[in-house]
Amino acid sequence: MILRYAVLEDVPALRTVYADAVHTLAPPLYSAEQVRVWASFSEQDAFVAFIRDVDTLVAEVDGRPVGFRGIGADGHVASVYVVGHAAGQGVGTRLLSQAQQDHTAPTSGRYFTEASLLSRPLFLKLGFVQIGIEHADRDEIAFERFLMQRPLDRPVRSDCAKILRP
Repeated sequence: MILRYAVLEDVPALRTVYADAVHTLAPPLYSAEQVRVWASFSEQDAFVAFIRDVDTLVAEVDGRPVGFRGIGADGHVASVYVVGHAAGQGVGTRLLSQAQQDHTAPTSGRYFTEASLLSRPLFLKLGFVQIGIEHADRDEIAFERFLMQRPLDRPVRSDCAKILRP
């Protein structure tokens, strides 16, 4: 697996990764309507900013994206998505571990996220703690998200691949 930073030309492939992750991994945890609404974000114009406006790292296997994560300078983990066939193989762990290594001094003094039921176990595994629950609506469909954070003094895993910058 190779980790590299996203470029604008990656957006179509990352739309596919996002939609695949939601369609294949979310159904056991979410209603069909929630899955439909969640996955539809990949088709919206705002998806480009979702990738572009944060530090987005792409995981590739055999030259094809299998996952990505986005993190802001403030330590906000905006995304971690892995295609269904690569789930459970350490892709998300490597992407998130690398985010914590690349951003050693987030401006907020911590790493934080709004985790889904799907991503919550990954964040817990990497030392995040739940500090609250958020109820959010997307296209009038309710979602429950877990507010999580990880203090800077917690150790991070170091088993990440070399990162390639464009």
